[in-house]
Order: sequence, then C-alpha cells, then structure tokens
Amino acid sequence: MVILMNKDKSLIITVPSVIYEKETNVDKIQFLCPQTYGDLALGNCSVVITYISPDTKLHRELLTKDEELYKDHLSYRLPVNTKLTAISGDVTLYLTFYHLADEGLDGKPNIYEQVMRTSETHFSVTPIKELITWEADEALGAIDKRMLELEAKLKAADKEIEAIDSEKADNFYVENGKMYLSSDGEVINPDNPVNIGSHTWNDFSDETDTDGIIDDNDDKADDFTVVNDKLYLSSNGEIINPLNPIDIGSHRWEDFSSGD
Repeated sequence: MVILMNKDKSLIITVPSVIYEKETNVDKIQFLCPQTYGDLALGNCSVVITYISPDTKLHRELLTKDEELYKDHLSYRLPVNTKLTAISGDVTLYLTFYHLADEGLDGKPNIYEQVMRTSETHFSVTPIKELITWEADEALGAIDKRMLELEAKLKAADKEIEAIDSEKADNFYVENGKMYLSSDGEVINPDNPVNIGSHTWNDFSDETDTDGIIDDNDDKADDFTVVNDKLYLSSNGEIINPLNPIDIGSHRWEDFSSGD
C-alpha cells in the first residue's frame, strides 16, 4: 500500500492493497512525502504516525526515512503487524512532523518548535470470514500457531541431521600404528585414535607383489569393517587377508564415529 502526502498536507492512498485480519510482518505501508512544506525541510523532521486500529486502540510509532528518495519524494515505511490486524475493521491514521528550529537573532540563539500534521486517511482490514466462512476465528488462530510450530520443529530436525552427518566417519588413515577416522576431511577425536600396534598400512593393502615392486594393478584397501573387535580391510568389496585382521581390542566403531 502506498499513501501520498500532497502539498496541501492531505493524505491519499495511491496504491491500495488488501490487508487481511491476523496478517503480520509481510506487507508494508509506504508513505511518500514532498521534500519541503513551505520553508520547512521535511527531511530534517522526526515523523510520527498516529493510528487507531480496528480494536479502537491508539498507537504512535516513529517512522524511519529511507536513505534514497523515491521519485523525488521522501519515503517512510510502516510494517503491517498484529497491532494493525488483530481484528478486522477500519484503520484511521495521520502523520505528524516535528522539528526543533534554531535561528540566531543578533547573535542570540532563537530555538523554537515546529509541528506539522497531515489530514487523516482510512483503510480497512479485511475479515478472514469473507474467505473462510465455515471456520471459526479461534480455530484459525490455533491452526496458524500449529503450522508455525511444525515449521520450527522441521528446521530443528534438519539442523540435528546436519550435525549427525558431520560427525559420522566416512574415511580413515593410519599413521605410526594409529588409525584415525575422519568425516568430510576432518579428523574425528584426533586425541583418541585406534591403536593397531605394529601393523602398518602396507601389511594389509597388498601394495607390493612377491617381487617387492608396487604394481598399480595390485589390490589396495578402499574400505574396512569391524567384526568381534577385529578390523578387516577390503578392496572392491573383497576382504584382504581375512586371516590376518587388525586386533583393535575393546574399541568400538561408536568410540570414534560420534554417531549412531
């Protein structure tokens, strides 16, 4: 909705919009004002909107001026929230401009107040009953609240899933007889690796043939599994050296994966 202040201080709705009962923090009312009124520079004034909501309550709010002009006009915006839309009915509003002038006279300060008020204008908050005549206002309020609660729970669940995924091991490496699990390239519990004793990666990866030369066609471990405290390396789904696993003692997968 756009409300224009004319040079005669009257307010007119130039771009109407439908505002429904119970709506909040979606629409905004934009006020466009001339840069001056007489000798008063309106851009130097504090602007307060006064409005009476459909529940007959009086509200006053200080408006913030947009940094940029809009078609050579000062621009102010009022968020539409439940103070306006608590119930359906007519809204009456006007603007007041306040300025503290300081004009020196013969070297002496001359401070005085300047206050300018616009005319009133009106718009209506449309009742929901016109859209859904078979549903009570109380039920609609409960449904809206429930939908917001469900949305919050879904967002919380998504965050929990992301946290769990970030802590599950998807890879490992062996260094100085210690096996470290990692997730997305980050080591999990670096201070608590699996002690595999004198075993080394080459003991299980079969990177060398009997001739002692590394062959690209030889089996290299690309995965592992733990059964009865024994760690078995595998390549392409086949266990390497099934009779010679790594004894990891009392360690368990969950000691290092931090996930279920």
